[in-house]
Amino acid sequence: MKKRASTLSFFVLAFVLLLYSCGTQALPNSYIPNSDHQYMQVGSGAATVQQTEDGCYVIRNGYLYYIEEGTDILLPLCSKADCLHDKEAKIPLLHTKKEEQERLDKCNACVDAMEMDDATICYSDGYLYCLNPIARIEGIGYMLPALYRCAPDGSQKELIRYWSEDVQIMDWCVHRGVLYYVEQKFASAKDGVRRMCSLYAIPIKGMNHRPDVIFETEETLEVMTLNRLACYGGYLYCTLIAYASGNEPLTEENAIEHLYRKTFVYNISDRQIGEIKAPGMTKYQVIQGLDFWQDRIIFNVYDYMNKDQECAPLYIADLDGSDVQVLIEDAPVQHETDGQYLYLFDLHTSYRNGEDSTYWTYNSDMELVDTFQVPFDSNYGYGRALGGYPQAYIPIRTIQGEERMWSLAYWDKSKIGTYNGGMIEVEYITR
Repeated sequence: MKKRASTLSFFVLAFVLLLYSCGTQALPNSYIPNSDHQYMQVGSGAATVQQTEDGCYVIRNGYLYYIEEGTDILLPLCSKADCLHDKEAKIPLLHTKKEEQERLDKCNACVDAMEMDDATICYSDGYLYCLNPIARIEGIGYMLPALYRCAPDGSQKELIRYWSEDVQIMDWCVHRGVLYYVEQKFASAKDGVRRMCSLYAIPIKGMNHRPDVIFETEETLEVMTLNRLACYGGYLYCTLIAYASGNEPLTEENAIEHLYRKTFVYNISDRQIGEIKAPGMTKYQVIQGLDFWQDRIIFNVYDYMNKDQECAPLYIADLDGSDVQVLIEDAPVQHETDGQYLYLFDLHTSYRNGEDSTYWTYNSDMELVDTFQVPFDSNYGYGRALGGYPQAYIPIRTIQGEERMWSLAYWDKSKIGTYNGGMIEVEYITR
């Protein structure tokens, strides 16, 4: 599809093409473990942590690790007996393509020989998928986005797709057998260079097929990003942030008047597309914090005219965005869910003040079951990764001199209900 879209009608047509090409079948509009996008983990699409019923996978400094539930040992995801994994001698900063390729080939846990922190992972249907946005592939090129598929026992790692060097993958996720991803490119325009974003879909087991274009952003839009991919049940969500200035030059003063920010939802089974909205929204208000709760969506509204707002209505709606209701009239503007609890918290405010953050925890009946505190952490912050249930795993980065250190923080969420406003008990696993 070559026609570019800025209207809702085009989104309808584009997603119909996606349905036709990917052959998606109707499935329950609820969360299916080990198949569906893990919405409760860090990130809008892919994440740095994925959990299964047996344990947790994490990516850090270019290596994949596994920790079995109930243990405190991080194991590189590589079953080669003679491999040193991440204990190999460090390659000098100026290294060759051959050295880099040798390191990638040597260890199944290594998906980024440069040991950057940009790679992310998705777990689906018995495999761990990893996207390295800046891979170097021997005989192909340098700084290429590359997708690896890894066996969960560390016995296999294969490169299943790569993109050209002029492409950036801005967001991605795997959901029910389909890879969704956003490509970013830059194209020449009359007034300079324009950022172009395109959303694609391709069956994860059909990487040799041509990906289907869901839509491409219009050249007249000053695109900032197309991201926040999320899937739940039979629905796909994404957010486009751009500016539609028309013939008027875009300036810092008039930017808010030309803001084009929309959150879309697509029903895969009946081929319908819609926009998520709250009643009475003004042109200066946008949807933020879309999450999933009791097989419905929850979200609040950010007001560009009231940027310091700390509390606002928390809305709940059906997965297609219909039947919008107020769930909580005056709630903190931050929230997350994990399938077991709904959490409201004041992370932004507390972090600005260098303080610990307070969390209010609700069960499925919307009863307040507990409040607890999360310790302040100036590096990352635990509140941005509540994770799955019953354990929460959060990679924590620290810098000691010129050396980057990291550990995996975790806490037992089965103790919720006993904190009574106290501090959670965080443990650390080091590697």
